[in-house]
Amino acid sequence: MRAWSWVLVAAACNKEPAPIGDDTDDVPEATDVVVVGAGVAGMTAARVLAANGKRVIVVEARDRVGGRVHSADVGGIATDLGAGWVHGNDALNPVVTFCTAAGLRFEADDSRKYAIWDEGFGWLERRDAAPIVVGAISIARQADELRAALPADASMEDAIVQWLDNVGAEGDIRRRNKFVGTWWVEDNYAGQADEIALASFNQDLAFPGGDAVPVGGYGRCIEKFAEGLDIRTSTKVTRVEHSESGVTVKTSAGTFTAGDVVVTVPLGVLKAAAIAFDPPLSEARQGAIGRLAMGAYEKVVLRFTADFYSETGDYFWHMTRGPGAYPYAEDTQRFTGSPGMTFLSAGSSGKRIASLSTSGAVDGAMRAVREMWSEATVGDPTASASTSWWEDEFSRGSYSFLPVGSAPGDMDAVGGLEASHVRFAGEHTDARFYGTVHGALISGLREANAILGTDVREVPTSL
Repeated sequence: MRAWSWVLVAAACNKEPAPIGDDTDDVPEATDVVVVGAGVAGMTAARVLAANGKRVIVVEARDRVGGRVHSADVGGIATDLGAGWVHGNDALNPVVTFCTAAGLRFEADDSRKYAIWDEGFGWLERRDAAPIVVGAISIARQADELRAALPADASMEDAIVQWLDNVGAEGDIRRRNKFVGTWWVEDNYAGQADEIALASFNQDLAFPGGDAVPVGGYGRCIEKFAEGLDIRTSTKVTRVEHSESGVTVKTSAGTFTAGDVVVTVPLGVLKAAAIAFDPPLSEARQGAIGRLAMGAYEKVVLRFTADFYSETGDYFWHMTRGPGAYPYAEDTQRFTGSPGMTFLSAGSSGKRIASLSTSGAVDGAMRAVREMWSEATVGDPTASASTSWWEDEFSRGSYSFLPVGSAPGDMDAVGGLEASHVRFAGEHTDARFYGTVHGALISGLREANAILGTDVREVPTSL
């Protein structure tokens, strides 16, 4: 798993009282900067601006803060239903710096205990499973070679097929390698392999330190992000009017005026044109938004009374001949101390999970569990949860990716300044770090610094 100003108060006060239920004549609330969205990008921008003397109001459509970073209680355990890792567990990563200051601890997610269950074969011997996983990861190392061998508009599906041809994989070996290779690509980018552009694959950057899990969930860090900010939840932005003199932001809870606005809503919301802009966004920005894509990445969380699985491994592939809506699960007991696992589904399988009710998603995951392990050893889950980011109107997907026909420059074109006072931030606005929490944070720093004319590099922990 990146500001608004208000005028016309006097004019509004001179008007006749509006009928109840008519918000067309509401008295605007004035501030220096309005930030749209209380995710990591929005709260980062707001903290930097507020720490440097700006009056900031953050408006958030949800009834909570955090956006796609969301910790919830599942069976008494804080569980990340959105972003659940830090990619680059190192002090160079500003997410690590800020969250560590908030008291959060990260634990490396670096086990190599892979296990593959293949329908009709059962669990593969480890000596057979390990080369499949290593081979899938090697796709990234061969990306330049694959790009040289394929057309400029090739997808990652094309690349995987080319890779299989290069290594001479056939029969069950080819099928297994294709399954895990496709999963690896889709797990990293959330899109479907036949949509993800080979041209941009593995071109994004990473901080050192490897992947790690926030112990106890990201919740404590999100609370720290929100601390001291003026955040208006359950406030849905419908329209942004902007001119040389400032901006007017219309919401479900009234109107705001400001000198600047920072719009940090997810790419999926921009693609749906859920917020109207007047004047409309430039053709260049609209074109970039249209070319980019939002991926589906969904989770099904299961808690159990007993551990019946950990001797098998830490990561489990559920390889079926059908649609494969439950391709992969991770043992979470390593980080929580309590028996449980989380199924992760991206691309088409993620969209399928998102379309199900919680009970439907959990029932499907339990069918996979009972296929992989003996029915006699598997009890019913004591607690469970599933996500539906793809269907969520305030995200419309999990995170962005670069599809065939797009280019990294499209992400940079979505970010930054529109006209005089409208700015855009979010993980989808930085081609170096898209799809990550730190990408969201860095984009918020970027826009706050642009407004202030400063070079702040860390999010202030106190206001």
